[in-house]
Amino acid sequence: MDAFATLVAHAEEKPRLITLWGADVKLTDVDGWEKVKQHVLETSHKFDLASPVLVKTTFRNILNEGTLQTLCEASGESWWYGFQHGIAIIGHAAPFAYLNRWKTVYIASTNTIKDKLICASDPTIDNQVRLVSTRVWHDQYEYSRQQKVQHIVEYCRTSGIALQFRVCWQSAGGCNCGYCEKCTRTLYNLLAEGGNPCNFGFEHWNKHAALHELVARHAISIMPHLCPFWSDIQDRFHETQACKNDKLINWIYTLDVNHPLTWIMKIKQAIKQKLPIVTQGWRFIKSKLLRQ
Repeated sequence: MDAFATLVAHAEEKPRLITLWGADVKLTDVDGWEKVKQHVLETSHKFDLASPVLVKTTFRNILNEGTLQTLCEASGESWWYGFQHGIAIIGHAAPFAYLNRWKTVYIASTNTIKDKLICASDPTIDNQVRLVSTRVWHDQYEYSRQQKVQHIVEYCRTSGIALQFRVCWQSAGGCNCGYCEKCTRTLYNLLAEGGNPCNFGFEHWNKHAALHELVARHAISIMPHLCPFWSDIQDRFHETQACKNDKLINWIYTLDVNHPLTWIMKIKQAIKQKLPIVTQGWRFIKSKLLRQ
């Protein structure tokens, strides 16, 4: 979603898209990569862009993330999110930037200046990178996630271009699982703007009535650093009055985003840090179930 916000903002510049196989889609997930590749090709075609740069990379496999995670656990963040992904992703653009004499490489922001989070991708880091004559720009940092979704939905309405989000990093197969916190959060980002999730890569969202009930009861708990995202969503619902009469969704109006079930997340974080094999096994089982 962040990447689409950057693409929409710079569409007139005709940027060239770069996608890495080996970042969120594992190298063993061949079917998933084929879907991602087709998605990128279709997006480039919709915006009349040059052929995308598709990179197969082992940059996550060559490191022992379990050991690195242990070394940085005092920070409260994972190795990938808190320390690796920003510079690691930017580095893949370097040879293409040099060969094509690009003036700018955009990397889409995740957070905003008010978030105060530990993140490997931040303007204080990314904007200091120079690739010979190419500058790197941490883009859309001034906008919240909700504002980005607002811009995308408005762009789709005025341009007639349909965009399919791919936000899930937990499911295999290159698709959105529709159940995880990030998928759920994106669904509600769209609903707050009056967007139909079916038109943005969540075709079966309205069939998951149990999902909304689970979120409403906090069974899908909110990590403390995600509370601002949900607060923005709630504020936007109050502004737009979207889904006000929908009993399945209007729980969002009274959600107490300042009191998440942090104890659940502490347990999950401890399991991830101390028992990474258990976490990997659970993700594998869940991906198999979601594919059925």
